[in-house]
Amino acid sequence: MASTIIARDELRKLVKELPFQEIADTPTVKYYTDWKVYERLMDLDYADSTDTLPEHLANNVQQKPAITLGTDLTVGVLPKGVKAEKFDLESASSLEGLKPFTLVRADGGRMQAYHVLRFNLGVKVTVEPGTDFGSLVIASLGGPGYLGHHIVVEVGDGAKGEIIYIDYVTSPGLKTTVLEGSW
Repeated sequence: MASTIIARDELRKLVKELPFQEIADTPTVKYYTDWKVYERLMDLDYADSTDTLPEHLANNVQQKPAITLGTDLTVGVLPKGVKAEKFDLESASSLEGLKPFTLVRADGGRMQAYHVLRFNLGVKVTVEPGTDFGSLVIASLGGPGYLGHHIVVEVGDGAKGEIIYIDYVTSPGLKTTVLEGSW
């Protein structure tokens, strides 16, 4: 647990010191993004409610096996060979064997460090090798405040199916979402 505290202290320092974008980033993002908007939103409380999917998307989610991230994780009936495991940084036991943030470098810019520091909900989706899982919907919802979601998808060799990802935000607030995948 002590290492988590040290890591969080280091992350807090990085969030204050790092620029939003590194010089190597694309000019479009670096020069045309008004980062002051994000600076004003970085100390929001965590959202206590989430947006609701519009009817046409909600119907799609209800007709397929689905995983929904909001203020908490909702997992529907998943196809055989598909597993979903919730994780967060506070419960070290749930991180055993899981290496989240492999695509997000905490020192890669202020928003990445902020995501690692403040994310509140993660899910690891594992599809066993050779599984024909059909369709799987993963929805990440926003809310009035801050929500940080981290999704890790590992698809085994020879698995077949489609993963439909929906990122839906209508409430004013700030949401960071990272989707990592390996297959």
